[in-house]
Amino acid sequence: MTTTTIPANWRRTFFIIFSGQAFSLLSSSMVQFSIIWWLTGTTGSAVMLSNASAAGLLPQALLGRSLVR
Repeated sequence: MTTTTIPANWRRTFFIIFSGQAFSLLSSSMVQFSIIWWLTGTTGSAVMLSNASAAGLLPQALLGRSLVR
């Protein structure tokens, strides 16, 4: 039976990866938000706002649901 040892600095490595993922998620959400409002401001259309919001949310909803199962 082989045993694996956990490195002493695992928390530092975990924090680096976790903070990178958190920054990526936050910046992606900010870009999505700004694109939706830019489209709405440019076109002045509430229909464009709802279409852009649905287009941004739909992949997250479908993929998030399938990954939970």
